[in-house]
Amino acid sequence: MRFLNPSILWLLPLGALPVLIHFIFSLKPARIEFSSVFLLWSVRRARRRPTRLLQTLILLLRCLAVLALVFAFSKPVLESGTLSRLAGFAAGAGRPLSLVLLADRSYSMSASFGGRTRYAFAAGTAERILGTLGEKDEAALVFFDESLGTGADWTADFGALSKTLAAARPGYKATDYRKALEKAYGLLALRPAGRKKAVLILSDSAQNGFAGFPKNISALSAYDPQAGLMGLSFAQSPNSWIRELSGRQDGAGGFELSAYSGSEGGDGGGEAALSALPSPSQGRAEKTITGRFRNGAAVFDSGTLGPDPAGRVELAGSDALNSDNAAYFAFQWSAPSEPKALALYNGEQALRPGGGAYFIKKFFEAGSGRARRPARAEFLQYSEERIRLGDYGAVILAGPPDDARWTKAVKDYLSAGGGVFLIAVPDGRESPGREQDALCKAFGLKCGGFSDGKFSLAQVRGSAFFDGEDFSGFDLSKATARRILLLDGASGFEVPWNFKDEAGVSYPALLYKRQGKGRLLVWTSSFDLGLADLPAKPVFAPFMAFNVKKLFALAAPASRSAPVDGLYEGRLKSGDRVRVAVTAPDGAKAYVFAEGGTFKYGLTSRPGLYRWSAPPEAGVFAVNLDHRKGESALLASKNPPWRVLRPEEPAADFKSALYGVEISQFLLFLALAFFLAEFMLSRKAL
Repeated sequence: MRFLNPSILWLLPLGALPVLIHFIFSLKPARIEFSSVFLLWSVRRARRRPTRLLQTLILLLRCLAVLALVFAFSKPVLESGTLSRLAGFAAGAGRPLSLVLLADRSYSMSASFGGRTRYAFAAGTAERILGTLGEKDEAALVFFDESLGTGADWTADFGALSKTLAAARPGYKATDYRKALEKAYGLLALRPAGRKKAVLILSDSAQNGFAGFPKNISALSAYDPQAGLMGLSFAQSPNSWIRELSGRQDGAGGFELSAYSGSEGGDGGGEAALSALPSPSQGRAEKTITGRFRNGAAVFDSGTLGPDPAGRVELAGSDALNSDNAAYFAFQWSAPSEPKALALYNGEQALRPGGGAYFIKKFFEAGSGRARRPARAEFLQYSEERIRLGDYGAVILAGPPDDARWTKAVKDYLSAGGGVFLIAVPDGRESPGREQDALCKAFGLKCGGFSDGKFSLAQVRGSAFFDGEDFSGFDLSKATARRILLLDGASGFEVPWNFKDEAGVSYPALLYKRQGKGRLLVWTSSFDLGLADLPAKPVFAPFMAFNVKKLFALAAPASRSAPVDGLYEGRLKSGDRVRVAVTAPDGAKAYVFAEGGTFKYGLTSRPGLYRWSAPPEAGVFAVNLDHRKGESALLASKNPPWRVLRPEEPAADFKSALYGVEISQFLLFLALAFFLAEFMLSRKAL
């Protein structure tokens, strides 16, 4: 039930007025002298109970009559499909209707429902409802998603509106109900006050569409509580999507792409295929690589794709929403020349199985898989003559040198831009020597002694050091050390990993900082299997691959991409003013001008690969759905602010919600009946 004049309900306490009057102004019986009262006492006992019951009934009728009057003037409306067919009582049945249709074109409306899309069902619902409107009624159509469409003219040609709705298709943007409803209320505010007004929302009640919605709908601009508000809603459907792609070079001349899936109501797994165009500018054929999502991630070790790889990753099969099953990528990247690293160690025992230098060498000898070696390495003892550190892009110190003369050479190498990885605990030594103290001082560390015990590895929360590398599949706590180097100070270092002893006390395990133009990594334990078991764990290979690439400062491939309806900024080698032709995924071509080596392109209304050409230069960029807004989850709001129409009877529910039955006349008749009954009973009581 709703009320057309709810302010009158404040008068409901008047229903207690008869009770108040009864107790304050109750009539006192007249005193009559009579000689004999024996018979009167008998009569009094016989009539006392019926009289009291009659007075209570009269008082109740008075209260009900007042309440019926208050409810009648508040104009209550019963929303009943059966009663709404009563022509004489329909609320506003004789008034012409102004109806605003809000058609949602967000991409969640492409989800399947009953053998067709949600949007197709919504358009069919609108056609049925428009078919019930009369000659004096009018309607306006507004398309919306995150933004509002143009138009919204009032018309009585409902057939043309139905055709416009049926011909439109959902786009690739998210939902914003606030903008749409404020637009609708603004349109209704301009219509004459004598018209009945309503809003019909042809949407799926997407939960993410209420992100900027006020807690109280009355806070909307131009909100009209008298305007009817009705809409659709759909149950959740399981859906999976590709939410993110990231690329990196694996250091062995190849390109590695990581894909991350999202899922709602599913497991986010399944097969996927990467279709890559190695060099779009050269027009080579596509290369297809299969993969499988595990724990929401898939890695495509795609080998040598050539410069500037581009393509798509697509989930196999279909689900409720297929438009988000593919994601596109384009990267600025070329295979680098193979860098060279130097590993220095003390004595031949370090290269024997189980020694620290042995595991480092085995890592560099590996040539495939996710942890592919990122460089070629030479292994030399500290005692070798004529070692020139400047000939190498990175230096790994498998234990500190015995000779303090290395301190200056390593410090100069760092300052000149090299990368140094120090394994701080040497094989077998009981305590740090003077040469190690000098090396620590050169690195800005205050080294204490060694500590023996059982230490487990743990990642430091909030550290961004390993961004781009996913260690979630490894249990770091299973990697332990039996000896670590204690640090009294490590100013300026980032600590991405810690050691924890059995009491839970943390000690730095891995430290990183920029020193001069170079990069410095320090591991506070050993790679010798007798002192630490990290080299025997599966995490060791990706850990080493990431750190060596960090030493070489191998930059991640630069993504050439933009979100749907975002602005893409491209760059040319030429700084001249030239015309750039951009071809969209559907073949449509547009032209922009580049100045100063830069062009901007904003016609990115659909996801896919966009090719651009400014001879002799050419390239490609990717446009993807913006999954940060949650549209792909297909979650519906549990309590949308509108009356939800049933999918099986939308037209009947619309009429019931819009008109209902105004029962004020019935309540007036009821109040009159209460007063007449009270009058008759009062006369009988006298």
